[in-house]
Amino acid sequence: MEIMTVNKLITILCALFSLSLFSCQKDENNFGQYKNQITKKESDSVESDSAKAGLVDIIVPETTVPQTAQNYSQDLYDLWDLFFSTFVQVVSKNPLDTRVRFKEMNKLRQLRDKDFFNLVSLIEIKMAQADLTQMEDEQKKAFFINAYNYASLRLVNKGFLKKGEIIDSIKDLSKNFYSHEIFARDTVPFSNGIKSLDAILKEELKPLFIKENRDESDPRFYLALNGATMSRGLLLNKAFRADTLDEQLEEVVTNALALARFAKIEDEKLKASKAIKWVRKDLEHKYGNLERFFSTYGISESTYKKISYHDFNWALNSVALYPDEVKDDPQDLPVVIAEEEEPFFEAKPCDYLKSESVEVIGHCNQVVDGRMNSTFIKYPGLVTSASLCLYKRKLSSGESSLGAIGDLSESKNGRNNESVSVAVEGKLETKKYGPSMRITEGIITTLEYTKASRRLMIRQNKLLPGQFLRKALLQCE
Repeated sequence: MEIMTVNKLITILCALFSLSLFSCQKDENNFGQYKNQITKKESDSVESDSAKAGLVDIIVPETTVPQTAQNYSQDLYDLWDLFFSTFVQVVSKNPLDTRVRFKEMNKLRQLRDKDFFNLVSLIEIKMAQADLTQMEDEQKKAFFINAYNYASLRLVNKGFLKKGEIIDSIKDLSKNFYSHEIFARDTVPFSNGIKSLDAILKEELKPLFIKENRDESDPRFYLALNGATMSRGLLLNKAFRADTLDEQLEEVVTNALALARFAKIEDEKLKASKAIKWVRKDLEHKYGNLERFFSTYGISESTYKKISYHDFNWALNSVALYPDEVKDDPQDLPVVIAEEEEPFFEAKPCDYLKSESVEVIGHCNQVVDGRMNSTFIKYPGLVTSASLCLYKRKLSSGESSLGAIGDLSESKNGRNNESVSVAVEGKLETKKYGPSMRITEGIITTLEYTKASRRLMIRQNKLLPGQFLRKALLQCE
């Protein structure tokens, strides 16, 4: 008997539950003056709705920045340099060790500090617009290492408070029972699609670094990816760059393996981070065996008899969690200052998505009908506000896809509004703007856009029959 494919299963589900459930289609230096301290305000304890709900939205600009702004033309890597040098604090110089100033980042965000928002928004605009097709391999390597580390820190920044409490780990941002879900969730927009942290690692970085020819393979990059955790790679307080990549990777690995949390000799055992165990095959492919890898970086095989692994420490690599390790006075916090004469909200909110392959269709920010109940189905979620960027992407195959990215706010059963993140993209079978369907995190999302009225219908249901979430009609600008 022929094994039923996922597509066939979806087709059957669509046929059985087609009564208005969903439409079935296949699918630093040039920044001028700086601030030296964070100014405390009465609003420093105010939480956003998304923070109260423990939800984290997509890594997209939190404010618009006009292209006429003086800082707009600044190189992305200089912006990353400013971000990492500001918020990644060196707590030891020999060997190098760092921690992240998540608490200060959170305060700036909660105060809606214009300078902070300007910096991170510019970074996110340029990340999304970067033309990957024009990059050489060394440029792509540096770009995606920086993007991975930046996105990890910003995800924690956005979800730092959960129900009023500071989170302990990036895993606390995950949904449902899958504790690593935050790494698999599509959260970072690029010119070639919205990607998860896992996809950046597996689809972009690994093919660039891990080759069939062992002499061309370079697994050092694994220890350059931090993921906002103590047991992952060593986080530098500067951006990786193509012309210094080899030296920076050597700096990371040499210093990491001199730190006890990555490798230490105890009772004639070499106890290593479990992160090394996870990439053991690629290390052995390059170096022949783990012992040779460690000896390359100063840990002689004669000093131990066996290799074992620590329990993985998922705690945030935060200065606040490890204050005794900070040996120097806290550094100042330079933050970009926007030109006061510039109209800060001049640019359109979805312009950051534009590229040669992406056409922005509209910004859907008005709720026409927040529930759209059908005859037989009552949707529990009432969408009360929206800010979705709707776009059309030209695929390499010549076909097109329709996507939406942003936030919805909804109320269920009279409860307070909660923020819902949306990041979906599905292939279009026709030249029309819908319908487009995408299944992600066990949720079926359908987008239908009417060009004449500039209205978007968005519908979301669980994959299991009868699990209805929300259905709303939005007006787009």
